[in-house]
Formats: sequence, structure tokens, C-alpha cells
Amino acid sequence: SNFSFLEGASHPEELVEQAVSLGLKGLALTDRDGVYGVVRAHQRLKELQEEGRVSHDDFRFIVCSKVQVEDLPPLVLLARDREGYGQLSALISRGRLRCPKGESRLYLSDLSELSSGLVSIWPDPDETWLDDLHQIYGERFFLGLSRHLNPRQEHRTLHTVELSRRHRVPLVASNQVLYHHPSRKATTESRLGG
Repeated sequence: SNFSFLEGASHPEELVEQAVSLGLKGLALTDRDGVYGVVRAHQRLKELQEEGRVSHDDFRFIVCSKVQVEDLPPLVLLARDREGYGQLSALISRGRLRCPKGESRLYLSDLSELSSGLVSIWPDPDETWLDDLHQIYGERFFLGLSRHLNPRQEHRTLHTVELSRRHRVPLVASNQVLYHHPSRKATTESRLGG
């Protein structure tokens, strides 16, 4: 969401509304090193349910965060349940308390200590730490694979598929949604190098 400053361009409410409008079955709101947009997104989902636009059983809202772990590309952590939400909140607090305002840093030891209620998706895997993360999360660890039909990305896609095969870590389709409507694209282009 736009709570991930210089990255997301849409309000949490807009992302939920668009997901429901498109008939999606769920949304994982993934702010960077925080869960800032969760309350607004959850409130909008409740309103849509009260309006009868979506039923409680037809849409799943998942609380998650993209966290920075020292020496690793960012990792997406999804809360499976209340315990997972508590663990995710504790990890975010630890990472933030270690750094100056606006920064965060976690260690593999933090992940090992607080992992049982979390699912992990690694969108940009690195073989160096892959086995460590697989050991921490077990069958709740996945390699994320996004297809943007960009020729420069094809090498990365093939590399991720090969890592999945070699290390027996399942792939999961993922996408980095930064805005709910194409009119917001310009907001993200300056951050991503347009």
C-alpha cells in the first residue's frame, strides 16, 4: 500500500476494493517492514461485507510484511493465524528497534525464534541462504515467481525454477501489486527506475 513510502501508490482501502471488484478470492497486504495498512484494509473489507458485495467465506485477507533480513534480499512473511500475527509484529518491532527511524534489520536467528505461525515467500532467492530459510520454515517456505513478460527477467525466472528443483522448495505464483489502477503507475515509476 502507500504506507510503503516511495513504493506503493494506492491506499489499502483501494487495494481491497479493487481485489473484490475483480472477483479475486483474497489479498495479502504486504507493506515494507510493517503492517501499516492492515486496519484500513480490514475496515474496508468489513464495509464491503456489510454492503453484501462480498461474503465472509468468499474473500480471505492475509496480514503480511516484506521484511529486511541482514545479507538477504527481502523476504515476505505471511501470518497464518493469531500466533503468526503476534510473531510478525514481534519481528517487525525487533527490526525497527535495532535501527535508526525508517530502517529495519532482522537476523536469521530472529526468524528461527519466531517462525511457527508464519509462511515465508522469497521473491528474489539467493542460493547462499536458501537451505537455512528452508530449515527454519520447512513446508511453509516457498520461492516466489512473478512473470512480467520482461525479457531481462527471463534469466531470473529460470534461475528461480532451477533453485526450486535443486533444493526441493515449491514455487508459488506471486506479484508485486503497487497500485490498484494504472493511473497510479507514474507514482511508482520514479522509485523503480520507470
